[in-house]
This record gives sequence, C-alpha cells and structure tokens, in this order.
Amino acid sequence: MNRNYYELLQVDPNAEPEQIDSAYRARVLKLQGKHDGVSSEELKLVGWAHKMLMDPEKRAQYDLKLKKESFERALEEKRLQ
Repeated sequence: MNRNYYELLQVDPNAEPEQIDSAYRARVLKLQGKHDGVSSEELKLVGWAHKMLMDPEKRAQYDLKLKKESFERALEEKRLQ
C-alpha cells in the first residue's frame, strides 16, 4: 500500500487521536454516500489507515517509515542533480 494514511483521512501528521477518529467517521460517511458506489477495497483502505494511526506503536512505526522514504527520495533527487 503506497497511499499516505494521513492524506487518505485528510488529517495532519500531528493530529490527535480524536481528530483521526472524527476524520475516519466523516470519510466513511462520505464514501458510503457516493452515488456511483464505493468499492469495498476503498473502505478497507480507510479502515486500515484508521487502525494504523489509532495504535500508538503502529503509528510510530508508520511515521518512521514515512521519514525514511522521504529521506531516501531526497537522496535520490540530490544524486540525480
């Protein structure tokens, strides 16, 4: 999964758990209200993002992964210059 969970739930990386929970509920309601239908995969991804960001240990691991990926992209860009 290459989607950024913070972007998926439309929350800041420094968001409090209450903000994440609220954003999750709003996102699910929005997806369920789509008239063209919503895939179960999309709902699963939103649920997974919520689960990851609500667990402090998993969130810390995810944040570390994001920082590592960002650092690696910056190194690659610098190398290509």
